[in-house]
Amino acid sequence: MKELTVDSNMLVAALLKEDKFNKTAYTEFRQMVKGKVIFHASRLVPVEVCGAINRRVGNIDAAKAQIIINSLIRKGNIKVYDLNESRMHRATNIALNYRLRGADAVIVQIAQELKLPIIAYDNEVNKAAEDL
Repeated sequence: MKELTVDSNMLVAALLKEDKFNKTAYTEFRQMVKGKVIFHASRLVPVEVCGAINRRVGNIDAAKAQIIINSLIRKGNIKVYDLNESRMHRATNIALNYRLRGADAVIVQIAQELKLPIIAYDNEVNKAAEDL
């Protein structure tokens, strides 16, 4: 089974038809929903997804996204990881070395820890993930 680390922007793109990356993101998202792919993410990712969708299209769509993501987490299609102390230290070093925002550094750290490719629509995140 294919396993990928996902950034919040990938899930936002998959859930919003008007996002410029929707077609690409939705293809991977459907594979995950069908059980052919497992997504790995920080526990921060669902928070970021709902916040981003709320800012872009409103609370109703954000609440729907929350229901979808929570259901997929319960089913095991999306595995989420807590920010414990060792992850915090490694993510902090990634943030410092690559000048990433905190949540971005955390998702890169998870990709590194799990030795999995990352799907992100952010060049800085992709660059950091490739280097590590």
